[in-house]
Amino acid sequence: MFTTRDSTTKHAWAETALQVYSIRVDKAKLMWPLHVYGMVAARDCVDHNRNILFHRKRDNCQIVTKNDPYLLLTGPSRAIVFLDRPVFEINLKVKGHQSESEDKETLIHQTYWYNNGTVGSRGRSCSNKLCKINFNLMELHETVQATVMSVRIIRGSWPSDSAGQVFCHDGSSPDKVIMLLDFPDGKNPPVDQDGYLELSRRVVSVHLRDDMTVSVSANSETGLIGSSGAVSFTAGSHGVVERKCQLGDKCQLKIQVAWSLLAMT
Repeated sequence: MFTTRDSTTKHAWAETALQVYSIRVDKAKLMWPLHVYGMVAARDCVDHNRNILFHRKRDNCQIVTKNDPYLLLTGPSRAIVFLDRPVFEINLKVKGHQSESEDKETLIHQTYWYNNGTVGSRGRSCSNKLCKINFNLMELHETVQATVMSVRIIRGSWPSDSAGQVFCHDGSSPDKVIMLLDFPDGKNPPVDQDGYLELSRRVVSVHLRDDMTVSVSANSETGLIGSSGAVSFTAGSHGVVERKCQLGDKCQLKIQVAWSLLAMT
């Protein structure tokens, strides 16, 4: 259940937030592919609790390849507030072939303090003797939180045998997208019996005077785009907004977004 705060809520404002677009495993000294599990989380000045970005157990590890070295992010669960130095905790391991006792040594276990007072696109990384972890992130001033509550098929069905993506971007950085869902297997699309797509990420930081565009695409498994659709949402301080999105001739979706200010306590 996702909620949004009223614009009159005390201790909530449009504030500077840290947007994480992607996290990449680079320059690994182990043999590819890597069966990665563990956690990446952020802590900020709001409550100092872990805000999970990536979390997988050993029996549900992600296969990271040299051609696709990006971790499949599931967070943050709320905007990362940047009024003080946010800290990232990285604890990633590589699964062995048989038992946990055969697992290779920890891929990387570090704490990374982000400290940059200049607004703009920044690439940040931390490394050890086994790999480098690259953060693609950006500081955004005067932002509100958009929570993509649902993407639901309301007419037709997902295009047959089509892989798919749901992603979003804001008007000021259209080339920097946040992937909400990416599934390469068109034979088993992540759609439940009620037509809801099972999103991986939901929370996006958006400048208060900007728009957010949510795009949906259905592709062949070779990567060719079969059909696509997009809808725009004007940023707001509170409330829930719904828009319909047409995907080809036979599929229509309803996208629901909740807006809220950034809670400081």
